[in-house]
Amino acid sequence: MFFTASDPLKLFDSFCEAIAKKDLNKMMSLFSEDATYVEYTSLYTPVIGKHALKPFMENQFRKIDEYKVKKLYTCEKKDSIVVEWVVNFKDLNTGKRNEIQGISILETGDGKIQNWREYFKQ
Repeated sequence: MFFTASDPLKLFDSFCEAIAKKDLNKMMSLFSEDATYVEYTSLYTPVIGKHALKPFMENQFRKIDEYKVKKLYTCEKKDSIVVEWVVNFKDLNTGKRNEIQGISILETGDGKIQNWREYFKQ
């Protein structure tokens, strides 16, 4: 799967689809080799490079199920996008349904995600 730099919304949608299907290979295909992924509301340090992103996402997949995202707002500019969203999912550790609202900022290049920054509130 390869998108042009003008498709950041498709990259966002494909990322969300990969989470819902727990498709790690699809997710990794969306990121550049040196991509950076940061969740600013967590104590995580930036995850840099596909070699680090893959085990990080694998761990995330083990925690959730029934993942659904609803986009509330998008603002796109050539090779970047800001998306406000609401995510519903089941926490596999507790069985509890959760809802998170937040914002993701994606910067793309050469049809891949280069930087993903995420801010959310549980």
